Amino acid sequence: MLATEKGSSTTSGVYKVSLEELDPKNPLQIAAYKGKDNFDAHLFEVFYSDGSLGFGANGLAVDELGNLYTGIMEEGTVYKTTISKNGTKQSTTLFSEGLIASDGIQWSEDSQTLYITDLFDNAAYSIDVNGKTTLLTKNKDSDGTNNELDGPGEAIVRGNTVYITNFDAVFDAPNMANTQADAPFTISTVSLK
Repeated sequence: MLATEKGSSTTSGVYKVSLEELDPKNPLQIAAYKGKDNFDAHLFEVFYSDGSLGFGANGLAVDELGNLYTGIMEEGTVYKTTISKNGTKQSTTLFSEGLIASDGIQWSEDSQTLYITDLFDNAAYSIDVNGKTTLLTKNKDSDGTNNELDGPGEAIVRGNTVYITNFDAVFDAPNMANTQADAPFTISTVSLK
């Protein structure tokens, strides 16, 4: 998040640095964002969203072609940024929408699919290369027992299984399924076969 006025607008972004700039003896300094005309040169892409949560860009994935997928939490959307072979941004377009609060996102080269969680809806989805969203699993408020979701925060694919960490976060929002943080703290699984 770069700037927010809750209920009005959120400005968020993705920064890009080269490996050559990373030196533990001389840590890279990135200047604070001070507006659309005053920002660090490492700022690669900027997203503007509705300010409903104060959380914008949240969750990144990169496919094998170098396309960058960025989830915008407060709008439940995913944007696709195409990047040239020399690393410059070519375009950013809306790729998928319809979630309440998109969170963790991962690209699977094997299935050519994105896997993403919806923190507010206690749900996990797959998104195909055309941006079509398919529900994998969803449940109402729970404590995460019996493999149920409990404020899911990340979806990681290993083989034919999606492992979903349950963040168990609670925000004061009427559209959030999770109503309280509670034990146990769980990881849920979804079989892809």
